[in-house]
Amino acid sequence: QMIEIQRDTALPEQAYRLVLDDGAVRIFSGSGSGVHYALVSLRQLLAVYGSSQPAMSIEDSPDFPVRGVLIDIGRGKIPTMSTLYHLIDLLSDLKINQLQLYMEGYSYAYQAYASFFPEEAPMSAREIQELDQYSRNRFIELVPCQNCLGHMEAWLSLPRFNHLAEIPEGLALVPGLTPKATTLDPLDPETHLIVQSLFDELLPNFTSGHVNINLDEPYELGRGKSLQLAQAVGLPRIYLDYLVKVLVMVRRHDKRAYMWGDVLFHYPELIHDLPD
Repeated sequence: QMIEIQRDTALPEQAYRLVLDDGAVRIFSGSGSGVHYALVSLRQLLAVYGSSQPAMSIEDSPDFPVRGVLIDIGRGKIPTMSTLYHLIDLLSDLKINQLQLYMEGYSYAYQAYASFFPEEAPMSAREIQELDQYSRNRFIELVPCQNCLGHMEAWLSLPRFNHLAEIPEGLALVPGLTPKATTLDPLDPETHLIVQSLFDELLPNFTSGHVNINLDEPYELGRGKSLQLAQAVGLPRIYLDYLVKVLVMVRRHDKRAYMWGDVLFHYPELIHDLPD
């Protein structure tokens, strides 16, 4: 069965028109992604109707230009490459066009810190690069995801990094559980150096122009080493100043940042001071 593809620049980005008539298949789109989504729909129709599909015309475009999925691979369950390839194929069939692999601890093989995590089996740079290419071939943007404030307990539990915690002895977040240090000290220059080194190793493996810097749930912030400053200038100012430093780090790699909004929801006045 012949498939005729025609360029139609009047259609929006990612949109397509699929026409089935008298055994002919015609695809109209102004973008490669639109053609891809038309072929995805055609494959689904063939699975239902086989060679006897009825005549029809489908015009389709997304309501959301970015349709993302975030998968947590940072808490003891890093998938194999074959599993990740299968996942990307599934997401492609669902017309998802962004994937983030959420990482905590030593989920990625940072060469500068490998000796501190000898029992971990992280993803390598080569694996990330191969996954990035595999995703792009299916019109999925693979976005890096790196914690750099909260959710750093795997690092702060180690003697080498514990002094960088906002509260090195930890905070009892849940009654009855052992206190854990989870949040970096945003005022310590060594924190900035280590976070920059994490971005410097991780980000070059991704062709995406974005990175998720997270910055969520910094539970100890303003309650330990930064308490005095928080009382003087306010916790929101400490958070914003650190956020700006992190944005400078990722922009050195020509990336724009995603971040969680929980702190902003508590301090909505910060929104007006955010960089563009």
